Amino acid sequence: NLGDELYAGVKVSDNASNVVVGTDGDNIEDASEKNYISYWNQGAFARDDAQDVRISGNTFGLSPDGATPTANKNGIIMRIDGGIVGWCDENINTTVCSNDGSTADQANVILNGERGIRFDRGAANVHIYGNYIGTDPAETLDMGPSLYGMEFRQSNTGEAFFIGGSEIEQTNTVANADIGIFVNGQSKGDAFLPLNDYRIVNNTIRDSLTSGIHVLGTELFGSTPGASDGTIDGNTITGSG
Repeated sequence: NLGDELYAGVKVSDNASNVVVGTDGDNIEDASEKNYISYWNQGAFARDDAQDVRISGNTFGLSPDGATPTANKNGIIMRIDGGIVGWCDENINTTVCSNDGSTADQANVILNGERGIRFDRGAANVHIYGNYIGTDPAETLDMGPSLYGMEFRQSNTGEAFFIGGSEIEQTNTVANADIGIFVNGQSKGDAFLPLNDYRIVNNTIRDSLTSGIHVLGTELFGSTPGASDGTIDGNTITGSG
């Protein structure tokens, strides 16, 4: 159901914890653990005080034949503490991560729709590593989201958002979106504060229609300042605008 935000292919909520959607990266049948998720408002949705939720190795918005678009409105939305999207090891989380699996098996492929990944409304301690948004690992598909490859907004803690990193397995590839990565400084009311301590490092962002990375620091709904304390470093941004 594409018309109601409550509908999701996989939904994790109400204090659920230590949940893996897709592969656990332990090098035991990892490739067979993936899900194909299509035709939902949210492909995967974590909310309502769920904790330590990992989403890895899945394909969103493409049929198992590898060619037919099957768009979700949004690929992944997380509103939790401790969300992991893609690759991770035990330095990040000892419960839902492993040191044994391959990077390739742990990558999500997120295609079509409006947004690839969105974190908002109290999300914190976020790790997004080694995913493909708007294209596939071979980079032969051109199926980017119509709005944002990734969007981040409205956090109520000071814990960091890590988008990419210094290791090769942490690099995300974002292609063919209107805006590759959108750091949205808007905040509504007193319940949430705008983002701070976001780290966008060593990602590949290409063929964006408007901007590779856009940081919007304007507060539209109150007096709290917009997004602050950001690091944008070492990214490869080509063919944008």
